[in-house]
Amino acid sequence: MSTTLTPDPAARKRLFRAALIHALDQVCGAVGDEARDFLYAETTLADVPVGATLYQQGDIGETMHIVLTGRLLVSVQEPTGPRVVARPQPGDVVGEVALFAGNPRAASVVALRHSTLGVVPRAAIEALAQRQPEVFTNLARLMLDRLSNRRGHIGERTGARTFLVVPVGDPAPDPRPAFDSLARGLAPYGRSIWLDAQKARAKADAEGAVEYGRWFDDCEREYDFVFLFADGPSPGHASSWAERCFGHADKVLLLGQADAGPAVGPAEQWLRERVLGAGLHAVQCELVLLHRAGAMPKATRAWLETRVVGRHYHLHPDDKASIARLGRLLAGRAVSLVLAGGGARGFAHLGVLRAMRDLGVPIDTAGGSSFGALAASGPARGMTWEELHHEQHTAFSFENPLGDYTFPAVSLVAGAHLERLLQKYMRCEIEDMLLPFFAVSSDLSANRVHVHETGALWAAIRASVSLPGILPPVLRDGNLLVDGGILNNFPTDIMRQRQPGLIIGVDLTEYKEFRHDEIALPSGLDYLKSLLLPWRDRIEAPMILSILMRGLTLAGRKSLREKEASVDLFLNPPMDDFGLLDWARLKEIEAVGYAYALPLLVAWLGQHPELVPSP
Repeated sequence: MSTTLTPDPAARKRLFRAALIHALDQVCGAVGDEARDFLYAETTLADVPVGATLYQQGDIGETMHIVLTGRLLVSVQEPTGPRVVARPQPGDVVGEVALFAGNPRAASVVALRHSTLGVVPRAAIEALAQRQPEVFTNLARLMLDRLSNRRGHIGERTGARTFLVVPVGDPAPDPRPAFDSLARGLAPYGRSIWLDAQKARAKADAEGAVEYGRWFDDCEREYDFVFLFADGPSPGHASSWAERCFGHADKVLLLGQADAGPAVGPAEQWLRERVLGAGLHAVQCELVLLHRAGAMPKATRAWLETRVVGRHYHLHPDDKASIARLGRLLAGRAVSLVLAGGGARGFAHLGVLRAMRDLGVPIDTAGGSSFGALAASGPARGMTWEELHHEQHTAFSFENPLGDYTFPAVSLVAGAHLERLLQKYMRCEIEDMLLPFFAVSSDLSANRVHVHETGALWAAIRASVSLPGILPPVLRDGNLLVDGGILNNFPTDIMRQRQPGLIIGVDLTEYKEFRHDEIALPSGLDYLKSLLLPWRDRIEAPMILSILMRGLTLAGRKSLREKEASVDLFLNPPMDDFGLLDWARLKEIEAVGYAYALPLLVAWLGQHPELVPSP
């Protein structure tokens, strides 16, 4: 492999002349070409490896830098921790504020990628300013523009565009067919290119030397997504090509064949030791497991136990919907579904899901609270709507999951019937579900929301639906877990933290006042008489279970405005005519959910034509 850098420093600097001149024009303004050329002559080049610190907050500013290749990360240390304020890209100037003001650096700057920078020393700026003081005036204008966000890199760049593909497992899969699938999935959002050692060697042979950072940036300008395959490493060492790949990626994709062994190979081991092991937290690492046609995921935990990954995905390369889903997930354009709790009203979720099925609205990730988690688990398990409908109606219409009443020392219901049903229908691990999924419960011991993303699905749902007083709490590591609706009945914030893209949220809260028009509430005896004596008028009064359920979920309620603002499509089917315990009216509730959601989904799809299924 040829050397990665042009050996002659002057020749190398000439490669970046246009970029340096453009940036220095910002510094000099209308002062003239002579001033700009002076600064160009004083500028040197520096290579900053991925993860290295360029500035520490509080350092004295002695230099200004021009980003030529790569990416930087600017963060400010606050009492709550570091806050990212910018991701400078090629063409951006950094460090000019401290240089001009003479103050300590206001932020820390680290290299997100291997980066090449132009270095302009303070002495050069001061020497020029003695001859042409207007330079400081222009620097002041540049600094004010930066601080007011009118120019430059303060607008933070988000989303991954450059992916490093690392085959893992024993045997490791051929990554090229997987790239073909990923490129098809990403096609609605832009063009993709594949770069490997063979292409790098051909470029080096043609040009004699390769500025990889510049090449990568050129590819990013021409293509929307860049896939790097570091096929150069071997046990104990890595080629310069591999090092550049590892240092340039926004995200690392570990690619494994699901039915192979989850062993850690030499390329992955090198990645751990040289990159992730160095604490480079800015590089996200995710696992993509390839499945053969018709195979359902299993034993995913074995792959995750030996790796530290942010997320994992299941891909069937022969399935068009699976390819499109992973494309949306990687592009940050996923359609996520969040379903709220609501007791029997939760069957409105089935109506919404039927409307989504009829219109072809995709679901890429799913999560929820209480009954919402139960309903969201259906699409996440890869179930058809008919399968989910049969499961839910059978369980709640015929098998009476809440029928084992007990002495109310801990709860009104023992919960054994419900656990048996959950174990019967939900015999999978969350890690093995086709879609990324979560359920939330409320941790009474720690006074916080507990997010279930791993382990037995039935156990997660059991905790999420455990309304205090009705079902006994779930004991997990000494903590008492109860219904997720107590603290967060509409967990759109949790979904937003985990997955960028679009969120469809279904809320079942009734927003009318919970009022009783009588002067006083009836006694228990009066209510019983109204039920048993035919000549007495039926008393309409809030019953103990309704009061209990409404009171317990008050803390988890958010304002209507908050909920609408937290999602891209807010659905709130009218549930005023249905109670939280109206298990005998499940079909009516489902029908209301369908009729309400269908026209709103049609209108929403009109705003997102890229989601409309192709004929």
